[in-house]
Amino acid sequence: MFITDGNMTDAKCFETEPITFLKCDHECHDEIVRADQLKLNSRNNNQNQIFVSSELSTYETELDKLCRFQTCYMKCMAPVVKEMCGEEEAKHSIEIVEAYVQWHANDISDWHAITGNDETLPKSCQTLVNANQKSDDPVLQLIGDAAI
Repeated sequence: MFITDGNMTDAKCFETEPITFLKCDHECHDEIVRADQLKLNSRNNNQNQIFVSSELSTYETELDKLCRFQTCYMKCMAPVVKEMCGEEEAKHSIEIVEAYVQWHANDISDWHAITGNDETLPKSCQTLVNANQKSDDPVLQLIGDAAI
């Protein structure tokens, strides 16, 4: 746990993480598996086609799953944290997680831009990049601004 003095003292709400993880990890994993299974079932299963998968394609597929999982996890986590923590603690804890996910999505987007692969960035990751969550906390604002 990364609790420090100053602006991070409200992060003690992260003590809910084991409960949040137990609930949301399984829920979001199952959601991603169901969605992927529906995609597979809806595709035309033409046995005569040959599929060649590049490493980039495999990476983008896994990245899409990661971004969908992060989106699900944030939605699932918020009510659990709000139920277990005070209003201000919950707000700050949720903002920290959102800032981290935003930073990660921006980092992924930057890599795609630098390597000329803008068009391959999965929509699920684009959604996280465009979320632009604003925080009242100047430290989180600085992290968010640095990622842009």
